[in-house]
Amino acid sequence: MQKLLLIFVLLLYISPLTLFGRGNTRLSSDQVFEQDVLKTADKVIVESMIKGDLLAAGTTVRNQGHVTGDMLALGNYVQQSGRIEGDGRLIGTEMFLDGIIEKNLTAAGFQLSLDQAGHIKGNLDAIAYNISLLGKVDGNVVVRGNTVTLAGEFSKNVEVYADSLKILPKAKFNGGITYFGAAPPAVSASASFAAPLIHKPSVSSISSRHRLLLSLTGLLIFTAVTVSLLPQHVSTLARRLTRKPARSFLSGLLFLLMAPPLTLGLFIIKPGFYIAVALLGAYLSLYLGALLLAQAVGGAALGRFLWQAAAKRFSLPAWGPKPSLLVQTLTGCLLVGLIAHIPYLGIGVLLFLTVGSAGSMLSLLFATGRQNKVAPEISRGLGNLGGR
Repeated sequence: MQKLLLIFVLLLYISPLTLFGRGNTRLSSDQVFEQDVLKTADKVIVESMIKGDLLAAGTTVRNQGHVTGDMLALGNYVQQSGRIEGDGRLIGTEMFLDGIIEKNLTAAGFQLSLDQAGHIKGNLDAIAYNISLLGKVDGNVVVRGNTVTLAGEFSKNVEVYADSLKILPKAKFNGGITYFGAAPPAVSASASFAAPLIHKPSVSSISSRHRLLLSLTGLLIFTAVTVSLLPQHVSTLARRLTRKPARSFLSGLLFLLMAPPLTLGLFIIKPGFYIAVALLGAYLSLYLGALLLAQAVGGAALGRFLWQAAAKRFSLPAWGPKPSLLVQTLTGCLLVGLIAHIPYLGIGVLLFLTVGSAGSMLSLLFATGRQNKVAPEISRGLGNLGGR
């Protein structure tokens, strides 16, 4: 648990690095680095020899090279296909491993996959919503998640804290395995066990603290990526939501309630079919975009408000240093994420942010002059969120 908390704290400090990464960075196989390497970009691809530690942050991070020290990688998609002689520490929405880690691996994110070609020679400590281990782990394994699938070879003890556990035919356990979860495990008869599987259904599969940590980690990763891709638009929408919260919410609510029946009516009328299709597309695009940006915009608005309140409370000079947009957004987003877990209040806050963000986007789409030029950029930027 201490290692996972350390990763979570590191995330708060490393995430702002992604704001300064632009374009793609590739370290080719003919390069050799004699010192530690720090790289940030939209895409970071490492194929070279690094005689030291590697710290990489970006939307996509791929290591296909040789690192003699430790590797710390932060990204929406993280792939480890090379060789790491030290420890691996990964934070990502999706993490894929088909390379070699000579020592220990600590990982936190949404999806963790250890391919059949992957080999961890030390211990594995991970927390993710979905975990799939098909490769080989020489050390002890402790994993926490919702769904865990095991089909690899495990030399020492394995502890699984999950809502469901699947053990596939190729799984081989040379040590003990203990499963903490309410649901009975699905075990293939072809799996190999050195000792009987121990199932302890009375123990909670994943504690509320781990669920909160997992949720906040994913939220901050997604927010960092969003702000890196759309800094101007997140800032613009946050300012509009802060200055005119009631107007933004009512505009979004009106469109939310009126567009579906209007679309249905146009579908019935033959001449209005194409208008209905266009309106439906606009409706879905607007609220999909609002759903993606809601917590980032809400975090930016709350972070901006907190900074202004702190500056006023402690009489900070206007010419003094100010935190970047990403730092403000992550601070506010962390508070939004905590509030979102409060029953009833959390749902109300998320509903307000989603509808308010949609209203702010709708206002910008119909604005004139300089603001009218922002709308197409928001649409193009939203498309970038789905790419790696």
